[in-house]
Amino acid sequence: MNRNRQLVVVALGAITLYAPATARAQQDGLVAHPNNYRVQFENAWVRIIHVHIPGNADLADHTHPPGVMLHVYLNDANPIVFEHDGNPNTVTRPYVYARSYRVGRARPETHATINRFPGASDYLRVELKTQGDVGLGQRIPAPPLTNATRAVTEVSNAMYRATRVTIAARDSFVVTADSGRPAIIVALTEGIRAEGAAPLKLGQERFVDAGRRETLHNVGDAPQELLRVDFLTAPAAAPSTSPSLSRAP
Repeated sequence: MNRNRQLVVVALGAITLYAPATARAQQDGLVAHPNNYRVQFENAWVRIIHVHIPGNADLADHTHPPGVMLHVYLNDANPIVFEHDGNPNTVTRPYVYARSYRVGRARPETHATINRFPGASDYLRVELKTQGDVGLGQRIPAPPLTNATRAVTEVSNAMYRATRVTIAARDSFVVTADSGRPAIIVALTEGIRAEGAAPLKLGQERFVDAGRRETLHNVGDAPQELLRVDFLTAPAAAPSTSPSLSRAP
């Protein structure tokens, strides 16, 4: 083999080795589709990804990491199809309603996302970075919004606790994180104001450090609602790679 041909073979080999690595690196949804997936908040306890699937969208294959998480739906949205690279190949997420959410454990996966309806779907992936491997998946519906201040625990296990908090019009509510156990709150409606801060926008979060008190005010004339998630275990050293019981976001 002459020298020029050797150089071509070496160059082609380098391209072959480099290309798959580059493709893999760019498959993550945050990289492949930055206009649809963005990191809204992250610390040692949790990462929140804001997801926006436009109407009539077809997002090419991308990956998502494994872990225990909550999918919090911010608007009423039609079914969305997820074409996976493994069984089950096609998963259709049913119609979802604002203020509802889904909990469960996700596996590492690659899928395309297809929205065949004109309306967009907006939701949060609240990815827990704490110790534990809770696998039970369930969907939590949104109850009627009534003008009464109350806190209702909807999901509770060894890893986390999810509580729906309603604040009546012109009323206040105090969130106190347990000692050693912080919490995060997510606005399911607009009009809640933390002490000394601007009103929370729909889907906006506020992290409450362990042992800290946070007074929340409803400054409007209608009831407002938020989701509180308490972290009951410490941050994990590495993410879980256990398979999920349900794959549909």
